[in-house]
Amino acid sequence: MKKYRIVSIVALLFIMAGCADLDIENPNRGSLAEVYADPNEFLSVVEGQYLNLWHATQHWRSANSLLFATVADSHTSSWGNFGMRDLSSEPRIAIDNSQTYNYAYVIETAYEDNYAAIAAVNNVLRILDADPTLVVSNLDGEDITLRTRAEAHYVQGLAYGNLALTYDKGKFVDETVDLQDVSELPFDDYATLMTKALAKLDQAVTLANQAPDFIIAAYNGITLSRDEFVKLVRTMQAKFMIYVARTEAENSATDWSKVLSLANQGIEVDFAPVGDGSSWWDAYKYYGTQTGWARVDYRVINAMDPSQPSRFPTDGSHPLPPAVGDNRLVTDMNYEVSIPFRAERGLYHYSHYDYTRYDYHFPSASGAMPHTTVVENDLIKAEALMMTGDNATAATLINNTRVTRGGLPAAAAGDADLKNKLLHERYVELYSNMAGIPFYDRRRTADDTGSFGAYTGLQPGSFRQMPLSAKELNILNEEIYTFGGTEN
Repeated sequence: MKKYRIVSIVALLFIMAGCADLDIENPNRGSLAEVYADPNEFLSVVEGQYLNLWHATQHWRSANSLLFATVADSHTSSWGNFGMRDLSSEPRIAIDNSQTYNYAYVIETAYEDNYAAIAAVNNVLRILDADPTLVVSNLDGEDITLRTRAEAHYVQGLAYGNLALTYDKGKFVDETVDLQDVSELPFDDYATLMTKALAKLDQAVTLANQAPDFIIAAYNGITLSRDEFVKLVRTMQAKFMIYVARTEAENSATDWSKVLSLANQGIEVDFAPVGDGSSWWDAYKYYGTQTGWARVDYRVINAMDPSQPSRFPTDGSHPLPPAVGDNRLVTDMNYEVSIPFRAERGLYHYSHYDYTRYDYHFPSASGAMPHTTVVENDLIKAEALMMTGDNATAATLINNTRVTRGGLPAAAAGDADLKNKLLHERYVELYSNMAGIPFYDRRRTADDTGSFGAYTGLQPGSFRQMPLSAKELNILNEEIYTFGGTEN
């Protein structure tokens, strides 16, 4: 029986996944040898990670969706939960990266949840690689080994993609890495981590296309055929490629031709798992659209109706409901006379507008939870077209929602503000979809200089990514660091 010194959470997860006789007392956990003894259970192990990954981005303590949204001036809230008040207050401050921070979980839990999913599927792949004669069968006795492998690589790709979007670095551990070396494995920066995530998603597509039969029904309320799965992966890859950029310069350096190619192969039906009121639910929609929890930030309102301020007036005067502007101010939002936030925490947190498009998700946590939509895929295409010189086709795609839902004048190829019109559709149409989108959009746009402009980037001093948690760094005996405030 082997004993291990205290190691980082990443190393611990992989050691636990790979060593059935690990000397850690936990009477509530069955032996890993039993968990992985039956190859016919491998697909269930892999598909069980879909909910874990959903929790890592869209859920409660493990999700930083509302924190990112408030820092991006998409949502606004003065409540302390998730670190919203601390990190969206003005002027911006650095993340308190300490183990005693009340909201340390927004740094720690997503990191741990993504790595837990990776560890689970790595173990499946490692066992299959060790014995090529093993066959995974379904209840009808059909061989689903390739499907299992494809879905395992899909989980790896999504998890590492999530980590690369969120953190400045991470350890890349797949089924080929010697588990005894995990503690000493060097960190990859976010760009390298994303490159490896994209490669894992490519592997998933290759294996899915080779599998004799392929279907996924592990997302609550929806089923993905092989074709739909491949299209979803391609859209996710396009998203990952553009959202990983931390600056305007990195955004410009993105391989936009590759992004366009991926988006052209992307989804034709919205990816929207259904809430079940229990396990499958979306805190981003549940709390982010509840009038007492969060409101629509005035930077978004100002984009929709330029007669409205881009920041709540410091004298406390109440802007009137808009007389003109984007139709979605009425169809997707509602003007509330009262404001639930505390004035002493800053009037800039105030807003009269709540978001109503996903009101049905509260209070039963049910109904469709749009995550990756056809509109998003079209807007990715539009941006890639603009970046590769085809403004005319881009304008057409922008107008799909700008005109039909917004009731705004059509965009045209020669518009000097075509980029702003694209960002307008992203900020309005993708509000409360996949966690992080408005934050990723703001950080890859030219920084705001204090103007609170509708289409400028993050406010000065805003963090652009999460550090590794103090808990992890202390175990590794490395220096604690952070981002935001005077650090960037």
